[in-house]
Amino acid sequence: MGKIEALLDTNVVIAMLVEGHEHHAPSLALLTEGNPARYAVAARSYA
Repeated sequence: MGKIEALLDTNVVIAMLVEGHEHHAPSLALLTEGNPARYAVAARSYA
C-alpha cells in the first residue's frame, strides 16, 4: 500500500458530488486528475 498524502473531510466528498457546490470542480479534480489511492476520507465531519 502506498503512502497516504492527505485526509479528506467528508465536506470535500460532498463538494465532489454536488455540481452546484462552489468547490465542485477543484474537489472533483482530486480524483480525476491525480491518484485517488493517495487519499483517505475522514469518517466524521464537524461542519
